[in-house]
Amino acid sequence: MQESSAEMPELLYFGRGDTPSLRPHKHAFYQIEFCLSGRLTGKTETEVFSLAAGDFWLIPPELKHHFLDSLEPYEYLSFKFNCNRILPPIRGNDPVVRYFLDRILEVISPAKGFSPFTPEGKLIVESHLGGLLRHLAASSREVPRESPFVMAIREEVCQEGYAVNVSLLAESLHLTRSQLQYRFAKEHHGNTNIKHFIEEILVSLADRHLKYSPMNLSEIAKEMNFPSIYTFSRFYKRKTGMSPLQYRKKLACG
Repeated sequence: MQESSAEMPELLYFGRGDTPSLRPHKHAFYQIEFCLSGRLTGKTETEVFSLAAGDFWLIPPELKHHFLDSLEPYEYLSFKFNCNRILPPIRGNDPVVRYFLDRILEVISPAKGFSPFTPEGKLIVESHLGGLLRHLAASSREVPRESPFVMAIREEVCQEGYAVNVSLLAESLHLTRSQLQYRFAKEHHGNTNIKHFIEEILVSLADRHLKYSPMNLSEIAKEMNFPSIYTFSRFYKRKTGMSPLQYRKKLACG
């Protein structure tokens, strides 16, 4: 299906690079980072993650983010553009996204007989980018989105870490415990209660820190507001069956 002019993205910048922005920032336009080689580590206010070769990250407007420096070499392809679509942050290794990005790489190859910086070249890049965004928009509609209420709970847990419990969360959201539990059960897509939901978020955060962060276990425990490394280790082992140290050793062994 042909993109309407209203749905076509307006390309502001594109290019390959190996030195992404290391300072936290946000902007009024969309951005896509496509990891070409090595490993690119991204960070938002709530999570740290790694992009391997072939992975992409769609960064919507006003999302504060930056990248962490790495001693290993890496290369990426970056796009900055305006778009009338409303899209959430998305990252992964989608074969359709990879197809469109590979076509764009072909267009900007020096071996091509025209420049992607001409009006015609820019239009071709925007056309491929539009197809990519149309695919992401359709894919994001297939997955139930979290309600603003559930997202607020997730954000609070990500910010406060282990310091959060059901009572403090209810107080923060100006609800009683019963109101909080009732509304969570009504709005959350999944078969879990709020206590387990909090623990799932904490385990997910711990996993990301253990996988991608250079912090040691004491620093991770402090970052996540555990009172001690021992409390952190006991919590993680109770939820996953292995200690944080065992998990890191497992990752190191591949």
